[in-house]
Amino acid sequence: MVMTMVTKRSDKGPPVRQIKASEFKAKCLKLIDEVAESGEPIAVTKRGTIVVRVVPGRPAPLRSLRGSMKGKIRILTPDGELPSAWDEETLRRWEEKLDRMARELKPLRKTKAGRR
Repeated sequence: MVMTMVTKRSDKGPPVRQIKASEFKAKCLKLIDEVAESGEPIAVTKRGTIVVRVVPGRPAPLRSLRGSMKGKIRILTPDGELPSAWDEETLRRWEEKLDRMARELKPLRKTKAGRR
């Protein structure tokens, strides 16, 4: 966690949650944990003027996109049928296409992992 002193009020950027200094004093540890988890900064005010901003020491962790669309996408055949109604040949062609796409993605995954 990093605390910075603000010398003048700035209206640039997204709105920041503001909290009175007295409330911050009473709930300090809880608020610090919230900032660390959410990544959202908090501005502490005295008499309506921002005096301190509490910001996370590190950016909030990104959630994995893997599985985020599960159950939200349906693949249909040109006739509007669900894949369970596909014949063996159509399933085989789709599996080949998916395998080909996976092989093309593998070099990209290695490249991204190597940059860390």
